This record gives sequence, structure tokens and C-alpha cells, in this order.
Amino acid sequence: RNGECIDLPIATCPCEDRNLQFHLPASSRDGFTRALLSADGTPREIQIEGPKGAFIFDETSARPAVFVAFATGFAAAKSLIEHAMAIDYQPPMRLYWIADGDIGHYLHNLPRSWADAFDEFHYVPLRTDGSGAAARTAASRLLADRIRADCPEPQAKDFYLRSEEHTSELQSHVRISYAVFCLKKK
Repeated sequence: RNGECIDLPIATCPCEDRNLQFHLPASSRDGFTRALLSADGTPREIQIEGPKGAFIFDETSARPAVFVAFATGFAAAKSLIEHAMAIDYQPPMRLYWIADGDIGHYLHNLPRSWADAFDEFHYVPLRTDGSGAAARTAASRLLADRIRADCPEPQAKDFYLRSEEHTSELQSHVRISYAVFCLKKK
């Protein structure tokens, strides 16, 4: 409506070409999301352009994969994890999903079911309170502490993180400058 646009990660496996999922935060203040989620019952026409970016799973790697998701950033992690599962990726995978009280772990049962179904998949839900810079710093520290405890050799793992604002903070706390960060730039 009115030419409003939003950049969203696709939340489905790249192998799924007919049913695309996108995760929209209901608390979002952008015009696109407000118009789409309005309750007036008016049909909406949506034009999709993409895919864009380079946030992709490295199919050639034999290293354990660590996925880090902040709030609705779970959409991009979900896409990569489903891709890894579709190609029968064998090394261990670990998902850290940090959510706040507003959005929460809105699909909590999905990664729990992956952890139940796959011996080498581990799900670590983390919760933080508040928003803003202080909350982001606290979330990064919480995450860094868990990664240090769970991943004694981070340089031997591939890290997938879709968040420019958390990357440098996380790297400084965990000291994983040699780890591979696959990062989508806007």
C-alpha cells in the first residue's frame, strides 16, 4: 500500500520454492507491517522482490554450525537450519535464540522439536528484558557467556549471525575473531 517496503529474511528452506514464510513482529512500527496486520479485512496485494543478500549456509563446511538469532532474526536462522537438515548436514548444530518479553520465542516448539528429533541439534533459548542499547549489551554478554561455556573452541565452528548491531559486541566478549561470521549487510 502506498509503495511501502520492508526488508525481511525468508524463513523457509531455499529448497521450498512455493510456500514462502516471513516473520513480522506484531509490535513493529513500520507502515508496511501495520498495514498488513491491520484488522479491517481488506485484501492485500503484496509484491515480493528477491531473494537478495548473501546470508547462506556453507554446504561445503564440515565444521559444527552455531546459529545466533535475536528476536525475529530467528526467521533467517530457521531458513539456514532447515537447509542444513534438508541436505543431511552431519556435524553438530546449535541454535542460540535471544528474545525479549515483547516478541518472545514465538515458535519455541519448532526448535525444541528439532532438538528432540536430531541428536546433534541443540537449542538454547535465552531471554532478555528491555530494549535499547543497554538491553542489547546485556543480551550480547549473556550470549557470550553461554557460547564460552558451550563452545570451548569457537574458532573450530562456523557462526551464522544476522545482526550488524550485535556482531562486534559478541566478538569482543567471546574473542572469536577467527570464527566464520556469515553476516547479511544491508
